[in-house]
Amino acid sequence: MTQPVWITPAGNLGVIPVGVFFQLTLFGELPGEPGAELYYTVIAGRLPDGIQCAANGTISGTPDAVASLQGVPLEVGRNTTSKFTVRIYPEEDPTNIRDRTFSITVAVIPEPLWVTPAGLVASYYDSDPVDYQFLFEEVYTPDTTVVTLAAGALPGGLQLSLDGRLTGYVQPTPNVDEIAGYDLAAQDVDPYDFVSQSISKNYQFTLQVSNGHASNLRTFEIFVYSRSQMQASDAVLIDNNTFVTADETPYQAPFITNAVPSNLGTFRSSNYFAYQFIGENYINQPITYAISVNEGAGFAPGLTLDPTSGWYYGYIPDQGTTETEYSFNVVVYQNEYITPAMTITQTVAATGYVTANYITDTLEQNLPFRLAANFGGLTAGTLYYVDNIVSQTAVWNITNDQITSYNTVFTVHLADSSIPTLTNATGAVEATLVIECTETDSDTKRITCSSTANLGIGQPLIFTGTAFGGITAAAQTIYYVIEISNPFQFKVSDHPYSPTEVNTPITLTTAAGSMLANLILASAAYPFSLTITGAVDAEVVWDSPADLGSIENGATSMFKVSAVNRGGRTMRYRLKSGAYNLLPQGLQLQPSGDIVGRVSFDTFALDLGLTTFDQSFAINRNLASLGTTFDQTYVFTVNAYAEDVNQTIYEVASIQVNNGGSGYSFLNKPTIAISSPVGASAVTARTGFIDVEGGAITEVLLSENGNGYTSPPTVTITQGFGGSGANLTAVMAATGSRDAISVFKTFTIKVIREYNRPYQNLYVRAMPPPNDRALIRSLLDNEEIFPPAYLYRSDDVNFGKSTQVTYAHAFGLAPDILERYVASLYENHYWKNLILGEIATAQAVDPVTGAVVYEVVYSKIIDNLVNTAGESVNKIVTLPYAIVDPADGSTIITSVYPNSLVNMRNQVIDVVGQISNTLPLWMTSKQPDGRVLGFTPAWVIAYVNPGRAKEVAYFIQTYFAQQLNSVDFKVDRYILDRVLSRNWDTDVQHWIPRPPTLTTFDRFSTGGKVFIGTVDIATSLAWSDVNNRSLTYINELGGLDGIINDVEGKTIIFPNQEEYNGPPGSNYATPDDAWQTWDAPSGGVSGIPETYFDAEGLDFSTTVPGDDISTINERMAIYTIHIDPVSQCLQLTLTTQTEENDYVQVLGGNFYRTAFLYYPTSPGDGLTLISWLFLLTIITDETTFDENSLQFIAPVDMYDPTDTYDKYLVFPKSNILV
Repeated sequence: MTQPVWITPAGNLGVIPVGVFFQLTLFGELPGEPGAELYYTVIAGRLPDGIQCAANGTISGTPDAVASLQGVPLEVGRNTTSKFTVRIYPEEDPTNIRDRTFSITVAVIPEPLWVTPAGLVASYYDSDPVDYQFLFEEVYTPDTTVVTLAAGALPGGLQLSLDGRLTGYVQPTPNVDEIAGYDLAAQDVDPYDFVSQSISKNYQFTLQVSNGHASNLRTFEIFVYSRSQMQASDAVLIDNNTFVTADETPYQAPFITNAVPSNLGTFRSSNYFAYQFIGENYINQPITYAISVNEGAGFAPGLTLDPTSGWYYGYIPDQGTTETEYSFNVVVYQNEYITPAMTITQTVAATGYVTANYITDTLEQNLPFRLAANFGGLTAGTLYYVDNIVSQTAVWNITNDQITSYNTVFTVHLADSSIPTLTNATGAVEATLVIECTETDSDTKRITCSSTANLGIGQPLIFTGTAFGGITAAAQTIYYVIEISNPFQFKVSDHPYSPTEVNTPITLTTAAGSMLANLILASAAYPFSLTITGAVDAEVVWDSPADLGSIENGATSMFKVSAVNRGGRTMRYRLKSGAYNLLPQGLQLQPSGDIVGRVSFDTFALDLGLTTFDQSFAINRNLASLGTTFDQTYVFTVNAYAEDVNQTIYEVASIQVNNGGSGYSFLNKPTIAISSPVGASAVTARTGFIDVEGGAITEVLLSENGNGYTSPPTVTITQGFGGSGANLTAVMAATGSRDAISVFKTFTIKVIREYNRPYQNLYVRAMPPPNDRALIRSLLDNEEIFPPAYLYRSDDVNFGKSTQVTYAHAFGLAPDILERYVASLYENHYWKNLILGEIATAQAVDPVTGAVVYEVVYSKIIDNLVNTAGESVNKIVTLPYAIVDPADGSTIITSVYPNSLVNMRNQVIDVVGQISNTLPLWMTSKQPDGRVLGFTPAWVIAYVNPGRAKEVAYFIQTYFAQQLNSVDFKVDRYILDRVLSRNWDTDVQHWIPRPPTLTTFDRFSTGGKVFIGTVDIATSLAWSDVNNRSLTYINELGGLDGIINDVEGKTIIFPNQEEYNGPPGSNYATPDDAWQTWDAPSGGVSGIPETYFDAEGLDFSTTVPGDDISTINERMAIYTIHIDPVSQCLQLTLTTQTEENDYVQVLGGNFYRTAFLYYPTSPGDGLTLISWLFLLTIITDETTFDENSLQFIAPVDMYDPTDTYDKYLVFPKSNILV
């Protein structure tokens, strides 16, 4: 019987923390006897306390937190390493043994250490955005390291995350020591004001960083400067303050609170859309919202940003089957302009002089200004211009010994150059200096204005007045100053100014006019994106199943998605955009539909894969040991699309009456049908009003123009009631091009964690001289030998066609340190010449279906130390007589180590270890002759589609075989493939970073509320907008919850119980007006006044009982919709009377879809009536698994087709001796 062989390499088995369960299985084997059972026993040394070695080689247990010295237990204060020797032997022969020594290091989990120094960490102005990361040094621990506030207080408006990130906007600090006075404005909830808006303050607070085993405290400070104190007279500003600079302003800019997430999502066209951006302004000034193009396609069609409320809303029209991402910026700014002002103190009638006090001496001729009030013959609001400067006198502050302002005397004129008549007056009235723009130039892209003195680079502007020159004068349009060309000209861009990138000015036309450029206090430009997809996907059929199958971690993907377009277009593929739409780590979707790459080893695990469940180590060795496994299923959505740039599509613009015919009835008018278009963006045109006069059809109007027509449709007249002879034609209008077909499907891939450590592969690559490289390139570039259609997964670096001569030498090697790999090269490794042999083929067969997946064309690697039977020279050869080592001239050599490929591979495996014997599928598949090739030294020239290998091999053999034999294939090094092990720390045998980001599972509670089921629709419309109304009428109001036409038999609730001030919906003076049941149905009666009640059509009503009328609140009931067959109006029937604390889930609609709504016991915040409210789940105790060791690993091993992370392992010898 052969001696047992160890597979697990000797040395340290890893570093494990105190108190954390550890499990690892040692492996050995009997050569030539696969499946033979071996026993394992510790014969020397000792395992760490709490760890045991089972007879089957499994080392497991929880290391204790104490060690012993001469029998006296001591607390472990540092890492301790235990060494031990394990013996393996077969059951039937206990004397046939093999021993190996191992060690295990037990690590003490130290306390986490702060990196951010104590003391002042930052200074901010109030209203500043904050994104500050407190840094700490993490150590490996099974628990998450978290940062919490232990004492003190953070500045208002800031939040601290568990990972130590401080974010938010700094709130002004109220002056609680100031004496309050009464409001100057109307009385509100807090009728008091403080003299100073805010104060500067130093915030001191203590943070704790804890890893669940130990913690560390540190005290920090943040100083908040009050912008209201940004004035020279305030004592907080001292001359040695380096934070406060002269260019800082006292203005507090507004900001948007819901800037995250910036991707608003994906929505289909032909739907209503609404999203509200929420702005905040700490100084309680009114704000306005503006929008500008960021990049790409720009604004989404049909959508409008309301400048007052921040609602981004509208109806998105059909855009065919294309999917388009619209990227835009939203800015919120203070309504009150930042306007420099001077104080007019005197006017003189006799001279026409005006005296004004201004902080600088920059008042100049033709500078425009407006008065806030009438003064000295000057009218408030009228635009005046400085005419001539008469004199300027500096105002000196004796106390501060500095100039504080200037008194300037000047004359004025009006816009038409006339001189106003002044009166004698003294006093003080504010006059704002405005920037009047009078010309634009298309060549220089400059705007000419009255003065650029008050402009600054990057300053945001709003233009008002009559627009000209390509400038938009609107509250929603912001421009940014990017260049001040001279004292009277500047340039603007519609993108925020960047100090590091090229700023492109807007395109202007040459024009003249009068507009005002108003300086505004604006937030940063917040980027958002919105994706609109096509409304129809019927033309594409997917032929890939939703479940693509499973794959082991570390394995090479052969997955593929595919769809067929009925129109014959070639489909391409991409992942649907979104942060959570991801493939398994290491994989990537190609445009061809191939999912390429290798799956990361770093997948879901408990204790790095060492914790298992339901696992028993049975004494009876014949019992199968079954364990619970954790599979990770990835769900992702693929977008299949096809470009169609040459197809013009049309709509029906109008119906032309060629011949009105005769005999048609104006009472029972004919029905006119328009044939439907065919296509992914197809919308059928429909007729509306039909006019019949004197028995002839005189006019046909359209209610729907349709879209997607590629040729004029057929217009058919039916139900003519005796009429005949009419002839109608559709007049077409081009609407654009259908750029793509775009459909989606969701798929799953299950990743099985087979390996807890990443394995590595060794390759040998030929580095031939230039003439041989040219030969190989001429072969590989020959498309007559390798037609692109023949290649299997041509866009996959793991398949397709080879790019250079490479031989896969060893698979599944342990991820050991590079020094151990180098050590394996000192025997059986020296320079070697290989020969490219005959051209052969093989097939790869699906082990489940038996179908041929692909074929390979390869050149066998010829090794002169392996005979034709595949037998290698011995790994060690004893010389017939001793020789002297020529390297040093003294060492006696009695044995040598030949470098056959077999010996080289075995030597590396013996030293480094092998954790996987997985081979490529073609090496393990049964070939047509019944053989299984097993490991085959070969250069795989190409992977081809089934049935093509023989043809390709024939041409290679015919034209290149003899030449390939002569290629200089000299081997002096290995290439170590580390693409999936680059994030593995070979020293401590753990993934980097340590610990990975942890996710815990939280439990949610509904607070004792009762789930009573689902409803189909929740609408914000009033009862009177729905009951006894037609769908046409309802859809004109915006729809029940967006446009919903399939309503028969559906259930509905009314979350909105008051404040009916549409659109969408109608306006009602009181809630009761909105809950009227009228005895005469209205199908969208024309001429309805603002109250939406037509006295002639709806003449009597009753009020639906509500919480202010009856103890039974029928307004909170669930109703069922039926459509009256005569009137085609919706009739609502109460089917479920709900009660307090009931809650439901909404199934359909745009806004309320998937929402949970509950029946509260009191009105919601800001409401006066009971109404359906959103159910907010209450977070209860956190659920943890395996003492918080359940881990989801952050993505690190992404798809990388390069050899960037590979390492060269150069052979240390040039021949068998030296």
